[in-house]
Amino acid sequence: MRSRRLKKNTSEEMIAALPPGLAFTEVAGAPHMRYIATIINPVDHKIYDVVYDADDNEVCIVAPMPSEEYKDPRKTILSFGEGYLDSSSRIEISINGEESTLARSHTPAGVGAKGTGQGLLLYCGLALFAKTQFFEGIYSSREQRSLEASRWWASQVRRGFAEKGVSSRVDTAPIHVYLDSQISNDDLPEIEDFYSEEMQILDIDPSYVEVLVTYEGMQAVQYLTASKVAEAGIVIAWDDTDDGLTAVLEEGRSQPIEVLLELDLSTTSDPIVVESLLTELENSQATSEQIQRFLSSVPERLLRGLGEETQDKYFNKGGKQLVANFSKHSKSWQKFFGSAVTSN
Repeated sequence: MRSRRLKKNTSEEMIAALPPGLAFTEVAGAPHMRYIATIINPVDHKIYDVVYDADDNEVCIVAPMPSEEYKDPRKTILSFGEGYLDSSSRIEISINGEESTLARSHTPAGVGAKGTGQGLLLYCGLALFAKTQFFEGIYSSREQRSLEASRWWASQVRRGFAEKGVSSRVDTAPIHVYLDSQISNDDLPEIEDFYSEEMQILDIDPSYVEVLVTYEGMQAVQYLTASKVAEAGIVIAWDDTDDGLTAVLEEGRSQPIEVLLELDLSTTSDPIVVESLLTELENSQATSEQIQRFLSSVPERLLRGLGEETQDKYFNKGGKQLVANFSKHSKSWQKFFGSAVTSN
């Protein structure tokens, strides 16, 4: 299941399938949108695409669509979170005995309603995108960070998903030096026959100058690497034309059959997802009963979009729509994703 891209669908059916409290915005397709990966939300069982919009320099979490629709400005895409990397604010930190470079992540629009998993999706997406930019992942610190983001990072460190460390930081900042406190009569030029002891400074123009000060110190940070995302088993597909991303994700944790059977495809409009998952199930030696169980949970609109060969293989009289409703997590799902099922 590899190398797909981005799409849009704002049908009432799709929006109605969204979990309560899951906020979204509508964005237009763009020629420079790039597909990064497809990830699972452990909270609502749905899958989402991670895409990068080069025009706005944003990483977006979106409802999966056929790849050609992501680049079509006439298409509307449902976005469930946006963020970006500040590659100029990078740090070096020791991870497992090796020096790794991390980029600062920002989520100015917030991380979504508590308990929906939107924050988890967004930060995982940012970490995966960072790998495509030759970073090992992302980091954050309390500086210029919202209270909600600070709470998210703290909760993920507690459950062992994100990690904390200390990094040396070199930064440059503009500083105003006020001249009225720096200049005295002793700084004035000597003038012949001028009574210097009676001189008085009347004005200083400009009253201050701006200088750039470069400084170094130690900073407490929290960080999330792409390899940690891979180990969590959240990624089910990615752009395999990116060698760095592929190297990390191929070493990641694969989803067992029981987890794949619990995926909720109700907000997906890309039939390729279904065909890829069918291939994944077959490669995992799923039984015919398990494959039929999977197909029974696929919305009819997706079944109609399957290739002719796939339809002939699995259906005699066409598929029946039966959208799964997972209000609770099974033991298999809970065991695989652990505490991620309650993530913000």
